[in-house]
Amino acid sequence: MKRSVFRSRLRMAAAVLSAGVALPLPLFAQTVPDTLFQEQDRDLLARGDDRFTLPVPERFQPEGIRAGAFLISPDLALDGLFDSNVFARDDARNDVSLIAAPRLRIRSLSQSYTLDSYVSAQVDRHDRFKTENVESIAAGMLLRKPFGNSLVTSLRIEGGTFVEDRAAQLATNDNLTPVEYDRVSGRASASILAGRLVVNGWFGLDRRAYRNTLRRSDPTQVFIQTDRDVTQYNPALEVGYTLAPSTLLYGGFEYNKRDFDFTPPPGSLLPSRDSDGYVVYGGARFQPSALTRLDFALGYQRQNYLAPFADPSGLYVRASFDWTPLRTVLVRIDGERSISETGALLLGGSTRTRIRGNAEYEVLRNLRLGFRAEYLNIDTAALPQNDRRISGGATAEYRFNPNVSLRLRGDLLVSRPGQIILEDFERARLSAGLQFRL
Repeated sequence: MKRSVFRSRLRMAAAVLSAGVALPLPLFAQTVPDTLFQEQDRDLLARGDDRFTLPVPERFQPEGIRAGAFLISPDLALDGLFDSNVFARDDARNDVSLIAAPRLRIRSLSQSYTLDSYVSAQVDRHDRFKTENVESIAAGMLLRKPFGNSLVTSLRIEGGTFVEDRAAQLATNDNLTPVEYDRVSGRASASILAGRLVVNGWFGLDRRAYRNTLRRSDPTQVFIQTDRDVTQYNPALEVGYTLAPSTLLYGGFEYNKRDFDFTPPPGSLLPSRDSDGYVVYGGARFQPSALTRLDFALGYQRQNYLAPFADPSGLYVRASFDWTPLRTVLVRIDGERSISETGALLLGGSTRTRIRGNAEYEVLRNLRLGFRAEYLNIDTAALPQNDRRISGGATAEYRFNPNVSLRLRGDLLVSRPGQIILEDFERARLSAGLQFRL
């Protein structure tokens, strides 16, 4: 009897590591699947879905359309948006736009495997600045297959044409139209249970190809963006040890290689932007109480560039804290210290520190409020340069019935680049719209 109970607990802990199932919080606190290795979790494919969310009451969940062994869930979001700073510059110019975002999601109903796929699109139409009229489309799928109780395999593929936000950290600021890029990404993984040990390995691939634009300052000139084209490879291996059903220790090694298409011309003094690096870390995930969950990892990271004095390295930190004080309240605080690109040929990499807070409150069964805040600090390795960003916002959603809901959203972004060539700016966005689901 004791042996069967022990084995069942091991299987449950292994599922946390390999299948992405949340640790055993109270039933009302279990939300969207949250894996132990949350930085590598990409199971939610639909763009705009938030892993941090309270479950929707059953009476307000759309039924979808059953087609044999699959469930088809179409939806359409229509929003009106006011943007106080369309071009994300210090000379703020405002505009309003209409946004239509259809999406089709197809999920399997099989108990032996998981198949989750989607196709989505978005069309933006502005009132004053027609150069900001853009379209994007994306598609993706997740296939997960368990083999007994000791092996789980998964494959994720996503691709499409996307539009870069003008306020993005690496975005250029002299392009006449928003920068478009094609992206294809994938991740194959396998998790093996061997007694108390769980071995989790994966290989990730990410390819981005940018499209040239015209210069805003001189529309007769082409603004080259293709020198940003990059392919990133990301193999990794992690090992977890189950101390108890709610306590997990883990350690991992992750390799990162970035190959840019741009090659400096012969005789040029410009270095290649290619780089490779690694992260080695150890951590733990456990439940301090029945209503809280804590995950943290510490380690060392380094990224090697050919540019002089451009190799960032140092402490790697990742932590998250979840708290569910009531059936209707969900709180999360998380942070990370990692290495990112700078976007400049001679500057190599940078160290990025991000701290976020989120909260969601179900006021009524069909009315919920959401709040978020974020602080981002970016230190460039090759220069005494410090970029800071502070953002926050609030959302409200009222569901009239399972098929129609009203959404309100407000966001504020304050950017202080700390660079002479970039501008300080603030941007506020307010939106309202309807979402239709079947």
